[in-house]
Amino acid sequence: MINSVTKVDSVIRAYTNANTTAKPSRTPAKTDHVSISATAQDFRTALEAVSKVSDVREDRVREISERINSGQYNVSSMDIASKILEKSPWRVL
Repeated sequence: MINSVTKVDSVIRAYTNANTTAKPSRTPAKTDHVSISATAQDFRTALEAVSKVSDVREDRVREISERINSGQYNVSSMDIASKILEKSPWRVL
């Protein structure tokens, strides 16, 4: 038993010595640098401004809703058909 303790102790000593003597030299850490172009900054500013604007024209929606509820909103079937054909990829020239 004493023999195995001595072997373990020598292994631990050898491992500790190997770790303390084989440390790599430290080089100064490199830092990354990022620069954003003026165009990208302008784009970000414009994107922020656009994101604050609502996609829905609430005044127009309210106006049409009131007209529908009062029965005053009428769209002709010809107007609907014309718009459908305008947007259709198979429209006749």
